[in-house]
Amino acid sequence: MLLSLGSNGNFQLGLNNDEDVYSPQIVPFDRAIEKISCGGNHTLLLDEDSQLWACGDNRKGQCGYEVKEPLYNPLSPDYLRIFTRVSHERWVFLTCGWEFSVIVHADRRRVCSCGEGLSGELGQGNRSNSQGLREIDIPYLDDKEFIIDISAGLRHWICVTNEGNLYGCGDGRKGQLGPVVMKTVNKVSFLGRIEHAQAVVCGVQFSAVLQETGHVIVLGGEKWNVAAECDAWQANNSELSSSICSISANWSTLSLLSTEGCVYAFGRCDRAQKAHTKASDIVQIASGTEHNILRTKKGSVLIYGWNEHGNASNDDKRDVYDAKTLQLPGWAYIVAAGYATSWIVIEENHK
Repeated sequence: MLLSLGSNGNFQLGLNNDEDVYSPQIVPFDRAIEKISCGGNHTLLLDEDSQLWACGDNRKGQCGYEVKEPLYNPLSPDYLRIFTRVSHERWVFLTCGWEFSVIVHADRRRVCSCGEGLSGELGQGNRSNSQGLREIDIPYLDDKEFIIDISAGLRHWICVTNEGNLYGCGDGRKGQLGPVVMKTVNKVSFLGRIEHAQAVVCGVQFSAVLQETGHVIVLGGEKWNVAAECDAWQANNSELSSSICSISANWSTLSLLSTEGCVYAFGRCDRAQKAHTKASDIVQIASGTEHNILRTKKGSVLIYGWNEHGNASNDDKRDVYDAKTLQLPGWAYIVAAGYATSWIVIEENHK
């Protein structure tokens, strides 16, 4: 069962209405879910068969949904009110920025983008808008290289390969694409190599790469001291640093999750972005614009941070400074967060 809450002015919660929601609501989607990613006002997911579905704002083509015969198709392509199948192909990764999406094919080598990218984030050269999924070229991949993770920020994205190579495009003016590309680029560029890289996340003006050793390398991040705080913490806590197993990024805050289930956060904290629980049983953290949602070993869910649209489940719209437990009708096994949206996938009869 899929649940959603938060900002919904463009049908991005998949509830067949455009009203903001302050508590988890059941989404009319009956397939098992593997992955969820959220953009400014659109949402993508991969189902159990690795097929792509989308809902929300599609005016810039960011859902990848095209109406090829509009006279015979009554569904408006501008807004997808419920989750609609976009492609029958198989995909493995997906990530969304403000008004664009990037999806990785099941072969982990082919990449498609769609939507609008005024800062080059589509990776389609001078083309800044694509109404449908369009394959983009990553000319640097060798025969044995494949993508193992991908993430998008507001106007940039980065993927990392099994060889530790980083590729990406979009806005790199604040160092978020790394020191090699300190500019805006509209074609996928080689950004550098990080030994034993296994995951990447993107904020607005920074990106971060997790190595197999638990060490985290921050690209950009001068604003809000994301890089400085993270680097200092790692230098002073080498044993804890080596236990980091997952990372997550808000627009301006970086969170790290350890194998012991603890969360450590760096950067901005004006909207309770660091108000994480003291619990030590966290197994997943998902970061939205400026709020976070945590999943515990026991299948419960905690949420905190910015709450203007009810995305942190306070109906008074006040930010949540003490992580609160959501009341759910089942055991949570996936959490996701977007641009003022929150998502939980639950199993009702978990044993």
